[in-house]
Amino acid sequence: MVTKKTADKGKPPKDNAASTDGFKTDLYVPANANEAIVPVRTEMLIAGIGGAGGNSLVRLIKNNLTQDPEYYSKIPYVKMMFINTDGDALDAIENDQDIMKVLGGNDNIIRISTKESGGAGGNPQKGKELMEKALQETNLLKGKIGGENIVFAIYGSGKGTGTGAGPVFMEHVIAENPSVLPVVISTMPFGFEGKRRFKYAVEGYENLKNAGDNSIRILRILNEQLRKNFEAETGSTLSLEKAFSVADKAMGDALNTIIDIRQYTGEVNVDIQDIRSVLGEPGQTLLCYNLLVTGNEKAQQVIDRIYKTQIHGDAKQLINTAKGMLIAFYTPEGNKTSMLDDMERIVTNLSGQNEDMNVIFGSAQKVTLKKDELEIGLILTGIDDSNIAEAAYSANPVDRSDYKIQHTGADFLTNQLKNQPDK
Repeated sequence: MVTKKTADKGKPPKDNAASTDGFKTDLYVPANANEAIVPVRTEMLIAGIGGAGGNSLVRLIKNNLTQDPEYYSKIPYVKMMFINTDGDALDAIENDQDIMKVLGGNDNIIRISTKESGGAGGNPQKGKELMEKALQETNLLKGKIGGENIVFAIYGSGKGTGTGAGPVFMEHVIAENPSVLPVVISTMPFGFEGKRRFKYAVEGYENLKNAGDNSIRILRILNEQLRKNFEAETGSTLSLEKAFSVADKAMGDALNTIIDIRQYTGEVNVDIQDIRSVLGEPGQTLLCYNLLVTGNEKAQQVIDRIYKTQIHGDAKQLINTAKGMLIAFYTPEGNKTSMLDDMERIVTNLSGQNEDMNVIFGSAQKVTLKKDELEIGLILTGIDDSNIAEAAYSANPVDRSDYKIQHTGADFLTNQLKNQPDK
C-alpha cells in the first residue's frame, strides 16, 4: 500500500522559541527591523551559485519579503549564501540592505575569483578551477558550512561558474558533512543560447551525477519547455528579459515549496526529517511543481496541469517511476471549506499503481491566498531519469533530421551533440 505520513496539528512556537528535531532551540528574532536576522541552527543551507543561481535567490528573497516582511524571521533554520566569480554581481548584493539583513552579514558572500584571476568567462573548466583554488588555498568556506540536514545549490547549467563550480561545491559540502542530503536545482539552457552552452550543460550534468558517490539529488528544469508552456498559455512571445525571469522563478518555486512545507503549521505539518525521507529516496532525479487553481474541479485542474507542464520531460511517464511524493496543500486563511476530497483525488491519481510510493503531505492556510484558491506544492523523488536528458535535447531546437533516436539518457545527448556543428 502507499505509505502516507501525516503529523499532528502543529502549533506556532511560543516565547520566541521553537522545537526542531525533538529539542528546543532559542531563536533570535529581531525586534528592530534594521537588525540582521540571525539563524541559530541551520537545517537548510541554500547556495545561489553564479549569475543565474544568484538572480534566482535574490528574486526568491525579494518576493517572500514583499508578501511577508517578517518571512525570514520565521524560518531561522534556513541559511542563504551567494557564490560567484563576478565581483560586480556580488557588490550589488552587498549594497542591497534587504538581502543583507536576510544573510546576516557579508560572511555569506563568497568571492571565488580576484581581479587578477578574472571571472569564469562562460567556461565551466575555469569555474571549476577557481572553486577548487578557493577551497584549497584560501579555504573560503571554513566555518560557513557543516551540520546542515539539507544543502541546496541552485544555478543555471551551461555557463562557467554554476556548471563548473557547482559540482565542486557539493563535493566539498559532502566531505565536510557526510550525513548531509545534497540537492541541486538547475536549469537547462534556452534554445537561443546555442549548442555550445547546451553541450556544457550536459557535460556539467554528468559531472554532477558522478560527484559525491552519486549521492546528489538533482532537479533539472528545461528552460526551452518553460518558454513553450508560457507562450502556449498566454498566446504571447516570451521576451529575452522575461525568459530569464521565468527560469529564475522556476528555481525559486522549487525552493519555496520545500521551505513552505517546513514552515507552515496547520492541520497537517511536516518536519525536516519528513522532507529528508522523501528527498532521499533512491534515485537521483527530482521533479517539482507549484500550482495555483480556483473554481470548480480543483483536483482535476491540478492533475491536468501537471501532466501538461513538461518542464522536466514527459510528466506522466516520469511520475509513474517516482518512489516518493512530498505534497503541500494551501488554502486561504479562515477558509472553512473542506478540500479533503480534492487532496485525496490528487494524491491517489499521482501515486497511481505505485503501491510502494512514500507519500508525505502537509496542509495549512496562507494569508496570501484569495477565497476559493487552492495552492499545491509538489516534489516527486526517486525518478528514473533515462528519458529526462532525451527530453531536454528534444526541447532544444536543433536540427535532428539526420539521425534517429536510438539511445536514452545523457549518453544519447552526448553522442548527438558530438555530431552537431556549433553556432
